[in-house]
Amino acid sequence: MKELSSQILKKIKNQYIPSLPLDNDMVLPNYEGLSLANIPCTIANLLNVPDFGSPHLDEDITEHLDGPYEKWCCSL
Repeated sequence: MKELSSQILKKIKNQYIPSLPLDNDMVLPNYEGLSLANIPCTIANLLNVPDFGSPHLDEDITEHLDGPYEKWCCSL
C-alpha cells in the first residue's frame, strides 16, 4: 500500500481559519474527507449503502482500498 501520511498531513495542515491564530503544533480537524468522522460513510459507500452523516474519506485515501466489497448478514 502506498505511504500517504506526508501527502495527507500536508492537506490537513493547509486548512486554516484566517481569523483564528494557531500555534505551530496545532492542527484544525478536516471533516471534509480527512477525519475519523468520514469512516462510517466510507464504509457505507464501499458497501453500496446510501451516504449519511459526514462525507466519505478523501479520494486520495479511498483509491488505494482494494475491492469489491460485499455486504452480508447472518442470523444468530
